[in-house]
Amino acid sequence: MNKHIAISVLGKDRPGIVSAISKVLFETGCNIEDSSMTIIESEFAMILVIALGKRTSLAELKNKLFSVCKSMSLTVSVRELSSKEALKEKQSKNMHIISVYGSDKTVFPSNKKAGEINSMLQDIAESLDVKIVVKPVEIAKL
Repeated sequence: MNKHIAISVLGKDRPGIVSAISKVLFETGCNIEDSSMTIIESEFAMILVIALGKRTSLAELKNKLFSVCKSMSLTVSVRELSSKEALKEKQSKNMHIISVYGSDKTVFPSNKKAGEINSMLQDIAESLDVKIVVKPVEIAKL
């Protein structure tokens, strides 16, 4: 079983950050299992969970990442996930999130429409062979 590693990268946003980190991961045979990236003001933040390449040691990966991040004035943190954390990560892969966005106005569907939406979501869940929990949302006009 591959070791799973959590990597976080922080610093001033600029072109090439994702490319540089991805290049190191590619060259060391690592696989990106999960990722999250955001920009707040002018700051870039990236968190990755990766499967360590079979031909790469954790020390080698750290050295390469630290070298690249230093050259780009980025802060990097690298830590091995425990088997329990890695298992939780794998289990969460079975979770699907469906987000629905609409116009910027209050819409209150009738019970009939809400039932149709619930039925549609259940059909999607069945096709994905997953269980679904629909949480009602309360919408209030202020």
